[in-house]
Amino acid sequence: MVKTFFKTILLLLCFSKTPAIFAIDGVFEDEKGNIHYPTNYEYFPVSKENFILRYGDILFFASTGDEKSCFKAVRIAKNLLAVPFLNEFSPNFKNNIENSFLPAIKKNVGEERFKKMWNEVESIKYIEGKNVVYKNLWCGFQIKFPKNWKILAEGEHTEDEQALLQIESPAILGDDNKVVFPSLAVAVKKVLNGTSVKNYFQFWQSVMEKKGAKFSTISEYKKGLRSVFNVRSSVNAFKGEITCFVENDFGYYLNFTAKPSVWKQSQIQFSEILGSFEIIKQK
Repeated sequence: MVKTFFKTILLLLCFSKTPAIFAIDGVFEDEKGNIHYPTNYEYFPVSKENFILRYGDILFFASTGDEKSCFKAVRIAKNLLAVPFLNEFSPNFKNNIENSFLPAIKKNVGEERFKKMWNEVESIKYIEGKNVVYKNLWCGFQIKFPKNWKILAEGEHTEDEQALLQIESPAILGDDNKVVFPSLAVAVKKVLNGTSVKNYFQFWQSVMEKKGAKFSTISEYKKGLRSVFNVRSSVNAFKGEITCFVENDFGYYLNFTAKPSVWKQSQIQFSEILGSFEIIKQK
């Protein structure tokens, strides 16, 4: 029921001429502490430990001459150049990427196509300690979440001016001895100039009420609004919380959902993730 509910919300955001980018098997940590990454490894979050490997990936993809591979190389290069710990490595890395690898790709695919490739990369992901730091450059937000959470869906920027991110917690055993996977969805939409956070919150509230959600009192959170909701049916029930912000002509929506049996214990970690959310300067 929870995943079906989220799927409905995500489908509202994903239908556009440009499909969202999906990484179904997102980064996650297994019970032994090993970190796993999606097969589309140009989407790997960069870390100090894998920086050299990602650097090598640029060489590998760029050397093929294939346009699709060149785009993967551009994606990796843009991530490496953006990470805060770049300067901890040899300056030769930055110099080679900017003055050797990228010019070679530009020569191969043409300047206009290269520029389009570069601008199509809208997100930066890197591992910092125990968290993945996710930055969306188009709509200007940053959020941190534990590296053992899976990335279920990621859409950087679509033609109808939307972006989304959905992540899922590792399994939690509920009071009823059933396994639950709490989830967090972040959706961003371009809004009309002058749209208030109240209006944006009411938009999402109405969408979710049509799916059976019952809301409690709305409260202020930082510069936004938040409220807890419940969804109950004859066969299932779950609890959630939405938080909305409006800034720079964008509406930001965060929806955390879990079964009632794990609500209290999962909400602690969710509060930490929500606390890390910040609106940053767009590119």
